[in-house]
Amino acid sequence: MRSALRTYKGIEFYPVQHFTELLRGIAKEAGDDETTVRNEIARAGEFIAGVATSTFLKLLMKVLTPTLFAKKLPSLWERDNQGGQFVADVSKADEGRLTLELKDIEGYDYIGPIALGWVRFAMSAMGEKVLESSLEGWSLANPSPKTVTLRLRWEK
Repeated sequence: MRSALRTYKGIEFYPVQHFTELLRGIAKEAGDDETTVRNEIARAGEFIAGVATSTFLKLLMKVLTPTLFAKKLPSLWERDNQGGQFVADVSKADEGRLTLELKDIEGYDYIGPIALGWVRFAMSAMGEKVLESSLEGWSLANPSPKTVTLRLRWEK
């Protein structure tokens, strides 16, 4: 992994195994506290999303709504990943609440917290202030569950 990192360039796609190895390293450095590990990996997700977002996409995010973003998220996931699926529940978006399920993700260690970071970045890029965000189904004991649920509440 260390030798592979020296050859990596900015915005390119790399094998999931390499990405999860990087996430395992972040988790190891964060320690044994589950909340700390989740938060550190989510912060990494926000950072990665920021670096990966082009100027055009940043402009687009300013006109998107959380509902439109959530409805588009399943196809974005499908385009960039070879397994799993995002399912969006936008039924409470008018109340400032969004529920996202990431399914069939066994073997993708730490995808739950990293996805939480990606989504929090997107909300911020849309100009939304996230008041609460939670992750269900993920734990240090089970870093790659079959399904994780992300819940967000933002200021309306």
